[in-house]
Amino acid sequence: MPEYEALNADESADSTPEQTLTERSRELIEWPKLLDVLAGSAHMFRARELALKLEPSDHEEHIERLQEETAEARRILDESGDIGLGGLIDPRPDIDRAELGGMLVGEELSRIGGVLRSLWEAREAAHALGRETPMIGTIAAMIPDLRWLDERIGEAIDDRGNIKDSATPNLGRLRSGVGEKYRRLATHLERFIARPKIRGAIQAPVIATRGERLVVEVRSDQRSSVPGIVHDVSNTGQTLFVEPFDAVELCNGWREAAAEVTREEEKVLRRLSGLISDRAGDALMAIEAAGRLDLVFTRARLAHSMRASRATTLPAGDATALTLMNVRHPLLGESAVPISLSAGPGFRALVITGPNTGGKTVALKTAGLAVLMHQCGMQIPGDPLTEISVFNGVYADIGDAQSIERSVSTFSSHLGAVVDVLEEADDRSLVLLDELGTGTDPEEGSALARAVLDHLVEHCIPTIVTTHHRAVAEHAGASPGMQNAAVELNPETMMPSYRVSMDTPGRSYAMAVAERLGLPENVLDRARLFLSPEHSATEALLIRLQRERADIEGQMAAAEAYSAEAEATKRDLDRRVRAVTEAQDDLVEETRAELQREAEDVRSSLRQIQRQASQERDLAVVRREQERVRRSLQRADRFKVTRPAESEKIEPEAAPPPPRPVTAGDVVEVRGLGAQATVTEVNADGSANLILGNARVTLNIAQLKVVTPSEGITASSESRITMSTPMVDAPTRELDIRGIRAIEVHEQVVAFLDEAALLGLTSVRVIHGKGTGALRDATREALRLHPAVGGFERSEQAMGGDGSTEIDLL
Repeated sequence: MPEYEALNADESADSTPEQTLTERSRELIEWPKLLDVLAGSAHMFRARELALKLEPSDHEEHIERLQEETAEARRILDESGDIGLGGLIDPRPDIDRAELGGMLVGEELSRIGGVLRSLWEAREAAHALGRETPMIGTIAAMIPDLRWLDERIGEAIDDRGNIKDSATPNLGRLRSGVGEKYRRLATHLERFIARPKIRGAIQAPVIATRGERLVVEVRSDQRSSVPGIVHDVSNTGQTLFVEPFDAVELCNGWREAAAEVTREEEKVLRRLSGLISDRAGDALMAIEAAGRLDLVFTRARLAHSMRASRATTLPAGDATALTLMNVRHPLLGESAVPISLSAGPGFRALVITGPNTGGKTVALKTAGLAVLMHQCGMQIPGDPLTEISVFNGVYADIGDAQSIERSVSTFSSHLGAVVDVLEEADDRSLVLLDELGTGTDPEEGSALARAVLDHLVEHCIPTIVTTHHRAVAEHAGASPGMQNAAVELNPETMMPSYRVSMDTPGRSYAMAVAERLGLPENVLDRARLFLSPEHSATEALLIRLQRERADIEGQMAAAEAYSAEAEATKRDLDRRVRAVTEAQDDLVEETRAELQREAEDVRSSLRQIQRQASQERDLAVVRREQERVRRSLQRADRFKVTRPAESEKIEPEAAPPPPRPVTAGDVVEVRGLGAQATVTEVNADGSANLILGNARVTLNIAQLKVVTPSEGITASSESRITMSTPMVDAPTRELDIRGIRAIEVHEQVVAFLDEAALLGLTSVRVIHGKGTGALRDATREALRLHPAVGGFERSEQAMGGDGSTEIDLL
């Protein structure tokens, strides 16, 4: 017996330490597997380490900060791309060795320089985004600037780890000397081998190396023919590797030069290793900060690949502990069926019942993983409507935990785990219990399950349990603080739907599955007789509820499809409206440009009229030019564009009253010119004699429009692009341009002079004020260029002096 106890003690000492409840629970819900998946999304070696050791936070502010970091990183990935940090080899062992005084070789130094360069590039990439991602910028700012160290390394070491000739002032010269001495030695040996009296003793006409000495291959039976030092013998003993005596000094010179080069190279390596040793702390800090930065992007990469969303963190004391909306199990990929369930409001314990393989255990694991993911700053593969409280622990008992070695049954294992959970959990914990009360007598097992549920609810501990016991589901339906949920099979195919239906207990489907598998009908009938009437009635009710729910879900799916179709149609209509609006805007711009060209044509025609009238003094010519201008204006009128406001209702315009006949004494408007004239006589041939300014003209009555005192211009509700010549009520001899900019003077003065010349005025005045003289100078420059101006001078003092200019027209 003592020997047995001693052996037992030794085995106990060597055994693996017992897992804590937290570790065991995380393993049961497959948290380590998820961390492996997360680490696979990391680019940098340090980020992979951090991902595998990720610990959920139980502080709301910290969780929100982690979530915001992930959200910022995901925006960067979606909009700007990744920040790099991939393909780096961990240089920390090299840095540690340098810090202890070791000398690093060129490859190690080059590797460290490359890592420092990549870390700085990642920092710059993060900083380039500015204020849009402040948290990412804060983490990136923790990477110290070690570019100078990378530059020092790069000055001496190339990308392949070779020391450059320029690393020291002497290194290049020393290496050249070594090469020269080697070539001299090799040439000497080649000539030695070619000597006629030596040629017969040579085994092969090649130069070999032994112990960093150049040697020739000599036949062993001809040893005496080649005086020298034997450095080695072949395996067969047939060949001797001999350094001829007359080559020893040359070889010594070569080796001494090579040793000097080695010493010079060691100086370079020790100097750079010393720099790294001096800044080892900064280098390790840069690696740590970059690892944390890449960990944030690792979470974002995983969220992107899973099409995940940011969940809402519920405040402490919220009536709801957990709400999952279409959340997929993160380890099952795209094939995972979305799960929706909640713990609250109004209840703390959710009891899920239903058949085996229906998805109850997957629902438990999904809930546990979603909580841990959220509290680690990871996004959840589900809808953004998911809400999760902050838990101080997730405690689970899932699966068959029997142990043959320890003689522990399934029931005992489950019950032992439940005991541990009840001791550890509090109102800030999430408890997940699979098949509560299973593995023993159904009546006693269900009684224990109901008692455990009562205890958890009394202590306000958020709980999700699965069970096969109908009595437990009935207890949950009748007890405050609890609610039922169900997983179901398709009634036709008997295949699981993997969906969780809230607020209803699940069916066992035992009879339906037995019937589908071919159990004899007489056996099924006898089994049904053994069922209690209450059980049969309950099962019938659940079947009816399942069918009604399926109908409702079908209607909802159809409604969602119609809604999606309507939304797609709306988007298409919006796109078409935008296209029409853009086309209309383009048309407006084209029309505006055309009108500007027409206006310029009219202006040119008016100037032509002025020049011809002044030169020829022929009214018929003026009339022809006026008619041409009128036709131009009519062409321009074709380009009117009307764009009524969408909210306005355009009423039909009332028909205009019939025109009154033109009579002597009427003030009329000359159509096409926009100028007013006085009728002196109406002729029998349909023409009228007019006084137009200082000129007398005869025009067709059809070109005249009677201007009545009540007639005016009314504002239209339409937005029009139109053009007309100025409406002149009476000849005016003055133009006041004070207050405008000098750049606008030319256009206004030219238009004023055009109108004055057309009206037959012989002198006009432009009032420009004194000021700085800019308006005066611009005015007189325009007068010098205008063809209708005969001369100009400053006004008399009484009329404004230097503040105005008198103009004589031709």
